[in-house]
Amino acid sequence: MGQLAQLSLFQGNPKEAVAVSERALDATLRRGSIDDVAPLQIAALGYAKLGNEVMAMASVQASLKIGQQLQQPVIQKGGLTILGSLHHKFGRFQEAITAYQSALAAQPNSNNVEIYAGLARVYTSLNQSATAIAFYKQAINGIEQKRQNLQGLSFDLKSLFSMLALASWMSKQLIFTVNWLTC
Repeated sequence: MGQLAQLSLFQGNPKEAVAVSERALDATLRRGSIDDVAPLQIAALGYAKLGNEVMAMASVQASLKIGQQLQQPVIQKGGLTILGSLHHKFGRFQEAITAYQSALAAQPNSNNVEIYAGLARVYTSLNQSATAIAFYKQAINGIEQKRQNLQGLSFDLKSLFSMLALASWMSKQLIFTVNWLTC
């Protein structure tokens, strides 16, 4: 169900994404354990799209709490990245920076493309172009690192992956920016 919620969100239907996320969360709770925070994180993003700051923050905070209980840095990193995005969306730029920096600290040796892009967007909103550009460069370098880590593929396939990954990332940034400007 989490994938269906994510698809609904990506297709621009945040109400459906929230509804499906809530159903997935209910099903998880009936099983008696919460080991999948994706429904909470998708709900947080859906609520944010709907302008419901209170529910968005409550959902992401719940996912962070679970990540801490499970001692799962990847869950904490994802929740903190979403928290940074929410703070940015609702105009709390310093809190967004703090959340993104905490996400970097949660898993410092992993690929942090989304975090660097989030920091770049925050610094763009603060009219700090030089800092924003530095973070965009780090995000692009992260995409290039992913491409280089593809072992066993020909140079042509690695290059194709890099171009597709960069195009995908840039389209997400464009969609985010357009959505941000139209909110």
